[in-house]
Amino acid sequence: YNPGQSYSISINLNNGGQSFNGGFNVMVDKGQLANAGTYVKINSAGDSATHDGTQNLGWTFDWVAPAPGSGATTVHVAVLQSDASGTNSGDTWDSLTHTINEFAPPNDPPVAYDLNLTPSPTAPTNSDLTLTYQYGDPNNDPESGTLIHWFIDGSRATAYDGDTTIPASSTSPGQKWKAEITPSDGSDFGGTEATNEVTIVDVDSDNDGVFDSEDAFPNDPNETTDLSSPTTRTRQLIPTTTESATMLMNSHLTLWKQQILIRME
Repeated sequence: YNPGQSYSISINLNNGGQSFNGGFNVMVDKGQLANAGTYVKINSAGDSATHDGTQNLGWTFDWVAPAPGSGATTVHVAVLQSDASGTNSGDTWDSLTHTINEFAPPNDPPVAYDLNLTPSPTAPTNSDLTLTYQYGDPNNDPESGTLIHWFIDGSRATAYDGDTTIPASSTSPGQKWKAEITPSDGSDFGGTEATNEVTIVDVDSDNDGVFDSEDAFPNDPNETTDLSSPTTRTRQLIPTTTESATMLMNSHLTLWKQQILIRME
């Protein structure tokens, strides 16, 4: 059945040799019985119809199907044709139970569109990656179960499945990131769509000419290496004023003179 649609029901007794006397009863567990025809009466609940009088072997009425999502409907039918003798010894009767399934129209899969991965085409290593997209469904079904997959340098990164934001702490300079979206309405998946690819680039926060990834002091323009680390080269001294530059030059001249005197001795 199509939900909400009205169906005309006809019941007729055939092949009985008895007189022109009969009766019936129909019961449904879903939907409504309505528009009772001649010699038919329907109860106030609308779930049962029966004969009204005995001088008939055919009856008509309507059944209005239930709302969408109600599922299968069960119908019970019983009929009787009598010989009008006042007893049931010569009567003929029959019954059946029938299931009417709900018609499920074909579902149209959803679509994902207007995909964007930002910043783009490059993203500083201190910036989050943000994924946005639009969801559409021909049947106006709500979004449910959409898949979001991430890729780093072409390899699947399952740790970020379902995320729409990648924190800056998860990225590294030189990586290439993209995402794929497979929309779902809970019944069917739509086609998979891919975002633009974003390349992660290093930054120089203190503008000292050294990228943060190589700078032990990324927020100090006067230092780039850490003297306390045994594996790090002696840190670079960067004069910031004319006075400091002169002092540095004088110290080098003094050291040079001392080396000459030592050699002369």
